[in-house]
This record gives sequence, structure tokens and C-alpha cells, in this order.
Amino acid sequence: MVFLMEEMEYNRAMAIKSSTSTATLVLGIALLTIGFLVLFFPGVTTIFVTYLIGILIFVAGIIMLVNVFSPISTRRKFVSLFSGIVTTVVGVFVIINPIFGLVLLTLLIGAYLVIDGLIRIGTSLTNRDTSGWYLTTTTGAIALVLGILIFLGLPESSLWVIGLFLGLYFVIIGISTLFFGAEIPKIPKPTAAPT
Repeated sequence: MVFLMEEMEYNRAMAIKSSTSTATLVLGIALLTIGFLVLFFPGVTTIFVTYLIGILIFVAGIIMLVNVFSPISTRRKFVSLFSGIVTTVVGVFVIINPIFGLVLLTLLIGAYLVIDGLIRIGTSLTNRDTSGWYLTTTTGAIALVLGILIFLGLPESSLWVIGLFLGLYFVIIGISTLFFGAEIPKIPKPTAAPT
């Protein structure tokens, strides 16, 4: 009876492992497909993402305005009202004028890359006794160069930067997911619990 229970548990675990592997592989293929589509159509993706972010900013502003009517202090109500108005107006402006949103998002990405690159380079150079410090320096230098290139290419770079980055992200995540899905069947079989 105990052997039969262990056999059933083992079969169940193997079925779950197999279906998990298949689902993970399908997810990896889907992410890769999305990534390549985004890379082939970065302009469409960039516009779509800009509208989506505009809508999210608008909704955040509305939520802040609704928060004014919650039981909070007068000072916090004023801050919530001011933040809600500004956020809602920015959201509407991005939706109405997506080029403004594109340039703003591209500026933010460029600024992030420059700042992140400088921080990575500075951190790695002060920690040269750590193994792999040169990899951090390299990724910092790449981020810094990309950020500068984005700034130098404005406003034209705003038409492709977001789409390119999203496409590359989905391709990298898709490849990673495929490798993970391929490794699931190699996970050792579960052992029976001690009796």
C-alpha cells in the first residue's frame, strides 16, 4: 500500500514536471516572438507604450485626486490634490501629444543609463579587489555610452529607443525562459519521504 502511494506521488510529480517544462517552453517561444515583433516594429511599439504610460499616469492622477476625500490630514490632502492635478494633466498631455511623451521617456531612459553607468563605473573602480569588477566597469561603460548616444540622437532617437529596448528585453527573457524550460526535465526525480 505504501509503495502504491509512493508510486502515485512519483507519477504525479513527473506529470507536473513535464507540463511545467512544456508550459515554460511555450512561454519562452511566445516571449521570443513578441521580442522579434517589437524589434521589427519599434516605432509602433514605442507609440503604443507611450499611450499606455500616458493612460497609467492619468489613472494615477485620478487616484490621487480621489485620495483627497479620504480621512487624511489637511496638509496631506493639499499635497494629494496638487500631485493629483499635476499627474492628471501630465497624463492627458502625454495622451494628446505622444511625441512629448516619447521625448520625455527617452530623456528619462538616457538619464538613467548615464547615471547608472557612472555609478557602476565608480563602484567597480573603488572595488577592484573584488572578482569580476571589470565586468561591472564594462557594463557601466556600455550604459554610459548608450545614454550619451540617446542624448545625442534626440529627438529622432525617441522614435525607436523604447521599442528597441523592449524588443531586446523580450528576446533576452525569451531565450532565458527557453533555457530554463529545457532544464526542468533534468531536475532529479523526487525522493520518497522517509517513513
